[in-house]
Formats: sequence, C-alpha cells, structure tokens
Amino acid sequence: MMSEIKRYTLEQEEKGYLKYNDLTKTYDDTGMGALVEEKERLEWEIWSSQRDLNRVLDKIVALKIDLGI
Repeated sequence: MMSEIKRYTLEQEEKGYLKYNDLTKTYDDTGMGALVEEKERLEWEIWSSQRDLNRVLDKIVALKIDLGI
C-alpha cells in the first residue's frame, strides 16, 4: 500500500506542482501552486465584483421603477 506522503507527492507531480530533479534526487517546487492559488483568488474577486455590480444594477432598476422611468 502506498503511503499518504508518496500518494500526495505523486499527485502534486502529476498536477505539475513538483518536478523530480534527477541530479539531486529531490522534488523541486515549480511555483505552480502559487499560480493556482493566485488564479483562485482572482476568480473569487471577479465573482465578488460581479455580485456587487448586480446588486447596484438591481438598485438602479428599482429606482427607475420608483421614478417611473
């Protein structure tokens, strides 16, 4: 049975987050993890901004209805 650490390491290598260095016989961080986290943060910011924009647009529509425009 594969250890949890080995399974995790292989998953990270498969995703491109780690790369095996034959010279040093170690895994090197490719920096992809940080890029994925940044992408997720930016996607959340976009989603949050869209939600805020929709809220403002709903208020504008409500005001137009109140004013009879």
